[in-house]
Order: sequence, then C-alpha cells, then structure tokens
Amino acid sequence: MTPDLHPGDVRAMLPDCAPVHGEPIRDVLADVRRVVIPGLVHWQHPSFLGYYPTQTSPASVVGELLASGLAVQHMMWSTGPAATELEETVLDHLAVALGLPERFLSTGDGGGVLQDSASSAVLVAVAAALYRASGGRWREHGTEGRYRLYCTDQANSCVPKASRIAGLGNPPRSPP
Repeated sequence: MTPDLHPGDVRAMLPDCAPVHGEPIRDVLADVRRVVIPGLVHWQHPSFLGYYPTQTSPASVVGELLASGLAVQHMMWSTGPAATELEETVLDHLAVALGLPERFLSTGDGGGVLQDSASSAVLVAVAAALYRASGGRWREHGTEGRYRLYCTDQANSCVPKASRIAGLGNPPRSPP
C-alpha cells in the first residue's frame, strides 16, 4: 500500500540525464514495473484508507480512456463545442438533482465548470470568493490584508496552498 522508501530513493534509480535515443517500449514498461510501481502509494488497495480513493470504478476507467484518447482541449466553446456543452448539461443535471434554484443553471446567470481535482476546485472557489468580496477588484489591487481565509489544522493541504496562490498568505489555523 505505501512504499518503504525515503526521499531520493526513486530518483537514485533513474538516469542522471535524459537518453540520447528513445528506448523500446518493453524497456520503458520494465522501468515502470521496476521503479515506478514499487514507489507508488496504492490508493486503490482495499486496505488503504489514508486518502480518498479515485478512479476505481469501471466507468471511471472508461472515462479516463476516452478523455485521454480524444484529447479534447475545451478551454472555451470554440475549442471544444461538444465537450463544453456536455459539461454544461452535466452540471445542470447535478444542480437539478441537488435541488438548487434555477439561478444555478447555465441557462441563467449560473453554471460552472468541472475541475480536475479537489485542489483545483478549492483554488477556484477561493478566487471566486475573492472576486465576489472585492467586487472584482482583488486582481488589480491585491488583497491588501483585507481578506482572510480560515481553516482548522485538519483542513486538506490544498486549502493553505490555495490561500497562498490567491495572494492571501498562510491562513491562520484554529484547532478543530
């Protein structure tokens, strides 16, 4: 489940410089088996309860395969119309399933975007809160110490990281 390693152990098994020529795929996969897999924390193991499990269902495996294979770049509608409209539809369905008011739907002032991780979602939420609290001025004028983000010492590590990235510094941590 968790590797018996110390910092630097994996790096010591890797070459000091990039190869001059490509390697056969069988050699690359042998390196993955020899170096990478033994150095992973196996989140999907049934006895590992340290973090939240991800990508364990057959549907999520197929979803990852499709996403990787299609390699859609949908930064905006013009770069991926189908992906953008599918995302809007999924989020509208989620808003309805959660019983949210109509203003949360993409057909009005609401809507949103799916995030690739909890860390990204927290950062986006902090940026949105700063935008709303400052009337949109925080990006031009900075936070100037006017805004705070509080969290307990039990908060996920992404919360203080988001606070620092958004320009708020390290949040004061209160005991749980």
